[in-house]
Amino acid sequence: AMPVFSRCITALIVSNMDLPTILVFRTTSRENLCIAKQELRKTLRSILSQFVPKPGMLAAKLNRLNAVVGGSAGLAFFLRHLDVCPTHLDIFIPIGCMPPFFHHILTDQSGTLIFPVMPTNGVDPLPENLPDEECFTFRTPCGCINLWQSEAHTPFLPIVTGPTSLHILYVSPRHFGCAYPKLLFSTRALVARPDTSGFDSVVSECVRLKIDLRFFTNGWEDLASHGPCASKVFLCPSQQRTFSDAGSLRGRMNPLVDGELDAEVVWRRGDSMSLSPTSTLCIDEESMDVDDPEAMWADINESTPAVETWVPNTFFHRLKKILSYVDPLNARFNVGDIPKDCTWGAEPWASRLTCNNQVIQIWAVGHLKCMWFYATDEDTRPCVRIALDLLRDVDATGVRRLMAMSTVLPRNSWLASLDFCADKHGHIDNRIFRDVYDARETYTAKNLMPKLHPTDLTIGDVVLVECSLVRKRVDRAAPGQWSMWTTSFQLQALSVLMSRKAADERMLGQDDISADGFSHQL
Repeated sequence: AMPVFSRCITALIVSNMDLPTILVFRTTSRENLCIAKQELRKTLRSILSQFVPKPGMLAAKLNRLNAVVGGSAGLAFFLRHLDVCPTHLDIFIPIGCMPPFFHHILTDQSGTLIFPVMPTNGVDPLPENLPDEECFTFRTPCGCINLWQSEAHTPFLPIVTGPTSLHILYVSPRHFGCAYPKLLFSTRALVARPDTSGFDSVVSECVRLKIDLRFFTNGWEDLASHGPCASKVFLCPSQQRTFSDAGSLRGRMNPLVDGELDAEVVWRRGDSMSLSPTSTLCIDEESMDVDDPEAMWADINESTPAVETWVPNTFFHRLKKILSYVDPLNARFNVGDIPKDCTWGAEPWASRLTCNNQVIQIWAVGHLKCMWFYATDEDTRPCVRIALDLLRDVDATGVRRLMAMSTVLPRNSWLASLDFCADKHGHIDNRIFRDVYDARETYTAKNLMPKLHPTDLTIGDVVLVECSLVRKRVDRAAPGQWSMWTTSFQLQALSVLMSRKAADERMLGQDDISADGFSHQL
């Protein structure tokens, strides 16, 4: 019979496995998948903790801005069975995401900007043709960070120009992948760009790690039969490659929750690559002095939104209006702007958060992460749950502050890792949630917006969720008395601001109208 180990012993065994073994092990059961997920995330956090004092906050920033870790730090994640000692942390971000990362490292990680910006040491420099202003080097109390901004709306562009096949890899809190796993896990590497600055350091590090470095695959006996081409095993130097082709490894930390990563980059080893950039960060370009690089992040703070790469620049002005909208008279606020002096209401609104004796209407704007329906034994009515990736750090902070108003500590659940989550129970006739509105043209009164079916929603849509904060008793206190309770967001409506499926069909309304208590158009 197969031996049965406790979860603790199994986790200890997994911590001593190499990455290929972990990937096989996690396919054997849901329990083992959970253990493997925790081990992989623990590995990434351990790597980040070598360079920043707050690795959890950095992981959240990587996740929010679609950034990835590469270089020797990424190599330490993949070759966990070797003694890879990264000298610095290389972070790769999409174009336009430098300002919020700049702000995060300086303020949250107590970093200091170092000049000159091009690093002089380390084992994974990038090509000399990458502009100097696209990289900034910081020193934190823990170590050194290189922040590389891509020239396109994907962070992978500078990665695929790495000096060897070892360096064409990435890892983030949700995804990881490499272009040459066949070579990587057999401790082999092909030279990609010998003209790269610092190539001698790369060779020295490969020698230290006992990496077998060659220029062509026919230098290895088992691959010699393919000749210098080796296209059948995706190792031809002139072969077009992507991070999603059959020769690449593409993984997810939690395959049951995380979606596939869309790595929009095509390259040939030693050749230039092609992409089709769109847009990424909300920056008011009209007010930015392009001759002064410091002006790019002068006004960046936790209220600066960051969106996915497909969102067009034409949407940014409208997004800014929505995120800055407040209506104290009707107690309507974005989740990050709710007054700190708000209180639980008096009867009959004792279960609702109020401001000036009005129930607060909360707005949460973000990318739709997931939506599902469920029922419980206590309440058989169908309940819908909406989860968002919020666009602003200030909103994520606001959510944590509101949820902390609970008098009962929340259970350790994967829901706690979500930026925002709201629920709504269906009617007694079992009719499911239908309050979905089309606000792609304009957001205004509900009776003036077209309605959508929940099946029209697409993961990644930019949506506005309207909700209220409610509390629920967990004790047997007398009616009208509150001693112990939990808090949650109660969903009221969802409006689609920008559809990922129909991103090219967009119109921005300008005229003010008045209907149904909402006298604005956003």
